[in-house]
Amino acid sequence: MQAIDKRTKLIFAKQVLAWLTMSVLMVVAANLQAQPVAENVLDRVIIKTSDFTGIVKILFRLPVRYISHTPSKSGDEIIMKVDVIQNSLLRSRPSFGNGFQNDINSAQNNVRESVTPETRKNNFGLEEVIYEKNIGVEYISLYFEKDVSFEIIQDSSFRSISIIIHDVK
Repeated sequence: MQAIDKRTKLIFAKQVLAWLTMSVLMVVAANLQAQPVAENVLDRVIIKTSDFTGIVKILFRLPVRYISHTPSKSGDEIIMKVDVIQNSLLRSRPSFGNGFQNDINSAQNNVRESVTPETRKNNFGLEEVIYEKNIGVEYISLYFEKDVSFEIIQDSSFRSISIIIHDVK
């Protein structure tokens, strides 16, 4: 009779261990799925000059849609509101996919990355280009040493944005 009790206890212990293992695996899998993924949006900055005009071309690793910017024509800081295209469908249709849970994950996914011009020579005083995603809103900021007069052009492939700098000396 004692042999049966030991065997029963062993079977019961194996079942409990299997149940605990499955529970831990399910919790780990759920947490891995909910972790925000860091986006590598910025690739590099290319600087070009032509007579009295300069071009700051920001290249992206992912398609980025330009939405708006401030200030309108000149300043030492340019802030562009953008949208990484791969996330657009999810944000425009919150019921798509996991619905509300995706909105929560998007709000927690704060990202900041920056690039600097490769050379300080002929860079129009550009100090840094920063991509930020904060509470689901995405921005690209350019910081200059002094005020610049500019206009912004979106590339048709959504893989770059060019900032035309006027009156470059």
